[in-house]
Amino acid sequence: MKPSLLLATLAALSLPAAGFADELAPGTVRIASRLFLAPDLPERYAGAIDFLPLTEMDWLSRIVRDDPVLDGMILHVERPMMPPAQGLGPQGAVSRMSNAGGVPEQFRAEGLLSTTLPGSNVHSMFLYRPDVPEPDFEVACYIDQTYSEELFNLCSLRATYSLDRAILLTARYYFPPEPLDVLQHRFEAMVDRMREITLCLDVTEAIPADPQASLDALLAATPRLVGCDAKLSS
Repeated sequence: MKPSLLLATLAALSLPAAGFADELAPGTVRIASRLFLAPDLPERYAGAIDFLPLTEMDWLSRIVRDDPVLDGMILHVERPMMPPAQGLGPQGAVSRMSNAGGVPEQFRAEGLLSTTLPGSNVHSMFLYRPDVPEPDFEVACYIDQTYSEELFNLCSLRATYSLDRAILLTARYYFPPEPLDVLQHRFEAMVDRMREITLCLDVTEAIPADPQASLDALLAATPRLVGCDAKLSS
């Protein structure tokens, strides 16, 4: 289904977005200024404020598990205490990228700033971010030398959200099978895919009267949650 037709279908299942309703329908979560579809969120997250663990929903976990870019990552959407734009901005870059010279050659990423983070002789941590004045994502990767001397046991991605810079998108990638010289070329695609999925679930401009019906229509139109970037230009 074309993006324009997809948006029209979802709008038919929605209420006018003249601001959030006092009582949002079950199956949605509010984060900062945005509202997201979240049917089937486990009961233990009921009432959570400014936090949406996307892959705790079984249907979305299955999509991410089979996604060639995200490869089963654990995804969250949240509003952190420090705005992401501030933490990823120039001041954050200065404070967090101060040890670029201490990164071993095999852990330097092409086209990205690299630095070491405090660790130990066994556990090493590295931080990567675009070499630009206003980076919009960063990746922290951890290596346990008792497990491998070249493969990370975890990479954690943090990215800003296009429609509200107070929102942070995070992904945890456990035991990526590729060494850094391969993995580094996937970072931007991973971030783009995180943003695309989140955009698909963003219903702020058309609050659903029935979130489950809205989700069913969304998944019927785009089972893999792709093509929703049309919202950025609508």
